[in-house]
Amino acid sequence: MRLAFVIKGKHRLRCLLATTDEERVVGLSRSRTVPLDGMLFDLGTPLYQSMTMRETKIPLGLVWISAAGRVIGTVPRAEPYREQPYQLPYAAGPARWVLEVSPLTFARCAFYPGDALTIMLPPSL
Repeated sequence: MRLAFVIKGKHRLRCLLATTDEERVVGLSRSRTVPLDGMLFDLGTPLYQSMTMRETKIPLGLVWISAAGRVIGTVPRAEPYREQPYQLPYAAGPARWVLEVSPLTFARCAFYPGDALTIMLPPSL
């Protein structure tokens, strides 16, 4: 899996980059800790993507990001093993990216809808 960076102000997060269907389905569900600073899901094109915690062992902060790099939805603490998916409100628009971080990283970075983020991908993408 490759690395990507998500930058918000003075915060520079090193994230695993999930680009394949298998990487996106598994996500961090097999992890007992958040690797690096988190995982960035590349959805390929803007979608109304829900995130499930059904098999995830750790709480996560979720950040939906538009193709323009704006935060369009957040969940500060998604609960482990929750059956019901977390969904982006339809009115927020489709997300191009979803970022998963620890709840502590979420709080430290203070993600809010409307925030501008810079996403830096590996050169081959």
